[in-house]
Amino acid sequence: MHALEALGARSFRVAPRRYTLHAPNASTPRPAFSAEAPEHRPCESSPCGTRILGHRAAIVTAYGAGLRISETVAVKVGDIKSDKKLLHIPSGKGGSERMAPLPDGVIDYLRGYWKNIWPQPASWLFYGASPDVPIQIADVSPMASFIAR
Repeated sequence: MHALEALGARSFRVAPRRYTLHAPNASTPRPAFSAEAPEHRPCESSPCGTRILGHRAAIVTAYGAGLRISETVAVKVGDIKSDKKLLHIPSGKGGSERMAPLPDGVIDYLRGYWKNIWPQPASWLFYGASPDVPIQIADVSPMASFIAR
C-alpha cells in the first residue's frame, strides 16, 4: 500500500521525471573566495553585524558548529568540550542527544567571548536579561536569517 493510499487518496498518478546532471567544464571560471574577505565571514560585515556580543557569539557558534537556533540558545557552559573539540547538544531535533564538532576558530571566538562578558554565567553560555535566563530565539533568529540570505 502506498503512503497516499493510507492517507485516504483513492487514485493518483505520479509522472516520471528525468533529471540530468551536467559536469562543469574545466574552462568555467570559479568564483574567488578569500577567507580574509569580510563579506565571506559571518557577522563581520557591517550590514549583518550586531553590536550585542552574546548575539554575535551565538550566531558564530551556530554557523561554525552547524547548529539550529533552538540548539544554540540552549547551550550551557558545561556543554563545551574544548579538549575534544565537541559541543554536547542534550536536546536536538526530536529530543535526540548528539555531539557537534567545534572548529578551532569557533573555540577561539568563544574563549574571547568568555573573557569579555560580565557577569560570568553559571549555566547558560548565551544569556538574556540575566545570567540565569537563556537568550531568546526571537533575538537571534532575525540576524541568522539575514546572514543566510
